[in-house]
Amino acid sequence: VPPANGTLALDTSSYPPNFRVWPEFHNGVAAGLRLSSAMGAKNHERTITRTWIKYNKPVTPQQSDNAAGNNSSSQIPPNYAHGGFLMALGLRGHLSLLTATDLTDYLTQGTITTTVGIFLGMAANKRGTCDPATSKMLCLHIPSLLPSSFIPMELASTVQASAVAGIGLLYQGSSHRLMTEFLLNEIGKHPIKDQSNNDREGFSLLCGLSLGMVNLQKGTSTVCGLEDLRIEERLHKYISGGAEISDSRRQKGVTDAAIS
Repeated sequence: VPPANGTLALDTSSYPPNFRVWPEFHNGVAAGLRLSSAMGAKNHERTITRTWIKYNKPVTPQQSDNAAGNNSSSQIPPNYAHGGFLMALGLRGHLSLLTATDLTDYLTQGTITTTVGIFLGMAANKRGTCDPATSKMLCLHIPSLLPSSFIPMELASTVQASAVAGIGLLYQGSSHRLMTEFLLNEIGKHPIKDQSNNDREGFSLLCGLSLGMVNLQKGTSTVCGLEDLRIEERLHKYISGGAEISDSRRQKGVTDAAIS
């Protein structure tokens, strides 16, 4: 059937206000993927620069409030597509042009999709490099990796999940011991009281995917240096069930690691 190029009016009155958040995010990713890759362009042919990225940033609701004198009638809705566009820039290799200050501005002033786009885009841009700056940015948004002295932060489950997914990309193929142990523990971690089952299942799924990315294509060589983690045994217990590692054995391992 040939397309009729007709326009349909969608009745959104029965939908929740945020039902367009992630469709707009995906539209932003699709738009950004139309750009050329940084790897395929020579230095003198590069048209996407830090300045181009910064000055194509949409106006945030906070900025519109300040410009209009807090007049609610002039407020603009949040731009959720820009987060997907930032993720696409990372996939194309352009997001590394931004400085640490630029990334902080995006994380503090943007929407939740902007945070997700920055995390996944930067991790994809730095894939397999174990870049310390990107790693610190991601780890600061994973409560399980923060010291007990840190003040607890209210982080959306989507933000935590995207940070874990970024860890998998950033440490791809490295068999990094700390990240391997963290992801292995998080898969079997019990949910907290105020966490829904869907959030916990999604987070555990991403931990499993990231664990595979960190140890990608290692095969039997993954065991080298990680024997005490008993990766295969613990993964099998997560799948088939069974008794967990005793607290005494687990505590002994933590104490030995702290002493060493």
